[in-house]
Amino acid sequence: MPPFWVDLEYDTHRTRALTFPPVFVHRKPKPGHPDRFFHADLSLTFGWSVKDRNRRRWLSPLALFYGSFGERKTVWGTAALLMGYKRVGEQFNFGQFPLVWWWGNRHVRNFLVLPLHYQQKTPDSFKAITALLFWYGHENRADQNPANDKSHFVAAPIYWSFRRGYRRIDVAAPLYLGGRNDEKGLKHATFFPFLHWQSREFGNATELWTPFWIDRKDRARRKRAFAVPPVLAFGVRTPTWSHTSALGLVHVHRNHLLGSRTVFAFPVLTHRDPRQDFQIVLPTFYRFADRERGVSTWGLWPLAFGRKTPDERRVYTLLGGGMRGRDRWGLGIAPLLTFARKDPKGTSFVGVGPVWWSRDARSNTTRFVAAPLAYVRRSPDGTAVGLPPLGVFVGRRGTRSHQVVTPLFWHLRDRDPKAPKDTWAVPPVYVRRADGGFEAGAVPLVFFGKNRRRTYAVAPLLLSGYGRDERRGTSLALSPLVWTSTGRDHRAFGIVPLAFHVRRGTDPKAPRSKVTGVLPFYVGRATENGRLAITPLGAYARNGTRRTWVFGPVFGTRREHRRTFGVVPLVFHDRREGKDGPSTRTAVVPLFLRAHTPEDDLDMWTPLVWRRRVRGDHPRTGLAVVPFYFRQRQPKGVDVDAGLGFFYARNPTRRTHTLIAGPFFHRLSRKALHTGVFPFTWWKDSEEERRLLSLPLVVHVENKKERSHTTIAPPFWFDRRRANGRRGWAALPFAVGNKRLYNHTRVGIAALGYVDVFRLRRNTRFVGHVPLLFRYEKCGFQSGDDPKCRYTLWGSVPFFLYGKDGRGRTTHGALMLYYFDRTPKGYRFYTPLFGLRNEPNEAVAWYALTLGVKIDRTHVRAMMLPLFFHKHHRRKDQSTTVVLPPLYVGQHKEDRRWFQAGLLVWQFRQQHQVTTSVLPPLFFYRHAFAERTLSWLLPIYLRDDHPGKDEAWTTVFPALYVQRRHGEDLDVVQFPLVWHVVRGENHGTFGAFLWWDIAHEGRRFQMVPGFYTRFSGPKGDTRVIGPLLGWWTRGRGSSEGDLHWRALFGLFGGGVEDGVRYTAILGAKIRHDGARARARSARRAARRARREARRAERRWRRRAAAAERARRRAARASVSPRRTAPGT
Repeated sequence: MPPFWVDLEYDTHRTRALTFPPVFVHRKPKPGHPDRFFHADLSLTFGWSVKDRNRRRWLSPLALFYGSFGERKTVWGTAALLMGYKRVGEQFNFGQFPLVWWWGNRHVRNFLVLPLHYQQKTPDSFKAITALLFWYGHENRADQNPANDKSHFVAAPIYWSFRRGYRRIDVAAPLYLGGRNDEKGLKHATFFPFLHWQSREFGNATELWTPFWIDRKDRARRKRAFAVPPVLAFGVRTPTWSHTSALGLVHVHRNHLLGSRTVFAFPVLTHRDPRQDFQIVLPTFYRFADRERGVSTWGLWPLAFGRKTPDERRVYTLLGGGMRGRDRWGLGIAPLLTFARKDPKGTSFVGVGPVWWSRDARSNTTRFVAAPLAYVRRSPDGTAVGLPPLGVFVGRRGTRSHQVVTPLFWHLRDRDPKAPKDTWAVPPVYVRRADGGFEAGAVPLVFFGKNRRRTYAVAPLLLSGYGRDERRGTSLALSPLVWTSTGRDHRAFGIVPLAFHVRRGTDPKAPRSKVTGVLPFYVGRATENGRLAITPLGAYARNGTRRTWVFGPVFGTRREHRRTFGVVPLVFHDRREGKDGPSTRTAVVPLFLRAHTPEDDLDMWTPLVWRRRVRGDHPRTGLAVVPFYFRQRQPKGVDVDAGLGFFYARNPTRRTHTLIAGPFFHRLSRKALHTGVFPFTWWKDSEEERRLLSLPLVVHVENKKERSHTTIAPPFWFDRRRANGRRGWAALPFAVGNKRLYNHTRVGIAALGYVDVFRLRRNTRFVGHVPLLFRYEKCGFQSGDDPKCRYTLWGSVPFFLYGKDGRGRTTHGALMLYYFDRTPKGYRFYTPLFGLRNEPNEAVAWYALTLGVKIDRTHVRAMMLPLFFHKHHRRKDQSTTVVLPPLYVGQHKEDRRWFQAGLLVWQFRQQHQVTTSVLPPLFFYRHAFAERTLSWLLPIYLRDDHPGKDEAWTTVFPALYVQRRHGEDLDVVQFPLVWHVVRGENHGTFGAFLWWDIAHEGRRFQMVPGFYTRFSGPKGDTRVIGPLLGWWTRGRGSSEGDLHWRALFGLFGGGVEDGVRYTAILGAKIRHDGARARARSARRAARRARREARRAERRWRRRAAAAERARRRAARASVSPRRTAPGT
C-alpha cells in the first residue's frame, strides 16, 4: 500500500518492497526460476543468484561495483571507473584504464583511444586510425560485387583518397588531382597550374590543356580541335570541314563535302573548289576562274584587266590592250589611236589616227572613214555616204534610207511592209512612227514614246527616266539617287553612286545568281555553284568545291588532295596527297616546325627543341629539352628518362622499374616492391603483402597469407598478431602481453610485480615476483596429464610457502604463522589462532577465535562471530538463523517462514499466508486463508476485507471516514460532511447542507433547508411546512384515499375528495358526505397494508443474504492452514 508498498506473488517468484525509509528489496525470477534472484538496496546495492553457475551477482560497496552476469560468462568491474568488462561466449573485452580499449569478436571489432583512436570493424571491413594523421578504410561493402568496392582516405600531408568500385581518385594538394572511372571509360589528371589531361569513352575522346598547348580529340566521331594560346592559334577538324587560324591574321578553311579550300592570310585571300577558284590581294589584285566553263577573269586595279576563255584571251591596260583567239586577233594602242583586228568570220578593221577601214566578211560590207571629212559604207543592199563638215548624210540599206542635213533636218525611213518606220526631226523636235506606235521628243528636254515593244519617258536634265520593254517584260526607272530594274528573270536596284544589288534567276527553272556592291567597300557575287566577295581589305571566292581567300599579307587556296597557305613575312606551308602518300607541313613561327607523315615525324627546334618519330605499330622515339630533357624509346616497351626533379622508368621486357628522385621513391613490380620517402616513408613488399608506413609514428601491417600482424609504435611499440595464433603486445616502459591458443598473459610495466599467467582450461601456471618471488603450477598442463600430477607452489609473502605433489601433496607456510595442507583428501591446518579441517568422509572443520564449526554432507554450520550464525539442513526442512546483525534474522524453508526483528519486526509465513509488519509503515497485518484480510494501523486505521470479492473497505484516518461494501452496494463517506449512497432500490443521502434524501424509481425526495419539504410518488404524498406554512397531500394509486390540506397561503383548506368530504373557503369547494369518505378510507388502508407487506418481504431477503455471507465467511475461517513442525 502506498507509500509503504510490498507486493508478493510466488510460484516462484516475485517479491517487491519499498518500505520506509527507501530500503528497496526486489526478487523477481519466475519461468524456470534461476534461482529466485534477489536484490537489496539503500544503496549498498547487492544482487545475487549463483546456483550451478547460472550466475547473477552484483555488489556495489559504494559503486566500486563488481558484476558477473552469466549465460556463458560476463564480468564487470569499475574500481571507480578505471572500468572493466569481459565476456567469453563470442569473446569480448573492454577496458578504460589509460585510455579506453574495446576488443572483439562476432566478427572482429577493435577500438582503441590512446593518443588518439584506432578502429577495426569487419565483416567485410572498416579500418581507421586518426591522429597519425587520419587514415580510413572500407573494403567489400557487404558484397554483391561492383567489382569489389574498396575505399580509403588519408590526410597525412595533405589528403589522398583511393578507390570505390570502378572509380578511383587521387589528390596531392596543392599540385595534383587525378582519377578514373573504368565503368564509363573516364580518366583524368591535373597538375596545377600546368596541365590537365582527360580521356573519355574508353579512349575515344581525349583532352590535353596546358598554358601553351590545348588539344582535344574524338576518334569515334573523327573530330579534333587544338589551340596554341601564346600565338593566338587554333584549329578544328571534323569529318565534313576543318578550320585553322593563327595570330588572328591567318585562316584556312576546308569543306570536305564540297571539296573546297579557303585561305586568308592578310591581305591575300584564295579559294578553290571543283567549280571555281579565285585569288585576291587587297586592295589591288583579283582573279576569278570558272573551272567548269574554263573561263577566268583577273584585274590589277586600276591598271590592267584580263579575261580568258577556252577560245580566246583578252588583256586591257591604261595604254592599250588586245585579244587573241584561234583564228582571230585584235589590238589597240590608245595613246597612238591605233587599233586593228582580224576575224575571217566576222569583222576585221585597221585604224591609224583618224583614218579607218573595216570589212565585215559575214555581210560583205566595207567601211571607210577619213575623220572628220567623210565616211563611205558599201554593201550588197545599199550604200551610205557622209560629209560631216557639211553635216550631210545620205544612204540606203535594203528597205531603209536616211537623209540628214545637220542640224536642220533629219529623215529616216524603213519601207519594210512588216515593220514600216518613219522618223522626222527638225531640231529640237522629232517624231517617229513605228511598230504601230510613235516616239517623239524635244531635245534635250524630254523624250517619250509608245509602241508594241516598249514604252518610255525620259527627262535628261532632271536625270530621270522610265522605260519598259513590253516583250521581255522588263522595266527600268532612273532618278538622280536611285535606280531600279525588273524583268522576268531578274530584279535590281541601286543607290547612285554607292550601292547596287542585282538578282537573276527568279524563274525556279533557270539558274540563279546575285551581285551586290557597296562601293568602294564591297562587291559580291553569288551563284548556285559559287560565291565571290571583294573588299578593299581582301576577297573571297568559292566555286563548287573550290575556295580562295585573300587578306592582307595572308593567302590560302585549297584544291583536291592539296592545301596551301602562307603568311608574309611569317610562313606556313602544307602539302598532302593522301592514301599513305606524302604529307608535309612547314612553319616558321618562331622558330620553325615541321611535321612529315605517313606515319609520323615531328620536329620543332625552338621553343625549346622537340623531336619525335613514330611509325606503325607502336614503335616510338622521342626527345624534348624544354626544361631540361625528356626522352623515350620503345621498340618492345617503355624506356623513359626525364629531367629536373627526375623520373626514370624501364621495362625490358616487363621486369619493370620506376624511380623518382625528389623525395625519393622506387617501384619494382610484377607484383610489388615500393619504397619511400614522400612525406614520410612507405615500404611495401609483397607476395602477399607486408607494409611499413613511418609518418610520425611507424605502422607496420603484414599478412603474408594470414599469418597476420599489426605493429604500431607510438610510445613505445604495440604488436598484434592473429589468424588465429592470437597475440597482443605492448612494451611501453616495459611489458604487457597476451597470447591465446594455449593461453598466456605477461604483465610487467618496468618489472613492478612481474606476473606470467598461463591457463590451459585452468590446468594452470602462475609465475613470479608479486611480492617477492612466486611460482604456482597445478597439474601437468594436460594432454592426458599424470606424471604424478604436478603441483608446485613456492612463495614468499613474508616469508615463505612451499608446496609439492607427486600425488602425496604437501604444502607448508611460515611467517604468517602457519598454514599446512596435506591431501589426498585429508588435512589442512591454519592458524592465527587455531584452525583445522579434516576430510576423511568429506569435511569436518573447526576454528577457535571467534568459534566456528562446519560439518558437511550436507551442512550444519554454526558460528559465533559478532554474534552467532546458524545454518542447518542435513536432509532438509532447512533453516538459517542469524542473531545480532540487526538483531535476529530467521528463515525456514519448507512450507516457508521468515522472521526479522531489529529492522523492526516483520513476519511472513505461508500455507496459506500470514504476514505481519511493524516498521514505520506502522503495523500491518495480512491474513489470506479465506482469501484476504488486510489491516493497518497507521494513524489510524485501514481495513480491507475482500472475501471472494464480495468486497469491503473501511478507513477512518481520524474520521474523515470512508466505507464501501460491494454486495448490495453501500458507500458511506464522512469527509465534509456525510454522503451516503446505496444502490439496491436506490437511495442517496447528503447531510450537512442540512439533510436531503433522494430515493429513485419509486420516487422520493426529502429536504429540510427552509424547514421541511417532501415529495413522494406515484401520484401522491406531498408535505411542505414553511415558508408556505402548511400543505399536505396524500393520495397515490389513482389517488387512493385522497386527502388535501392547505393553510395560510392556500388560505385555509380541507380534504378527502372522491370519498367526498371537503371544506376549502377562498379556493371555494365545500362538500360533505360521510359514507363515501369511509369507503375511500378503507380502500386506502388496504393499499397501505399491501405496500407494507412488500417492504417487509424485501427486508427479509436482505437479512437472509447477509446471514448466508456471514455463514460462508465463518466456514472459510474455520479451515486452518497445514503447518509442519521444524525438524520432521
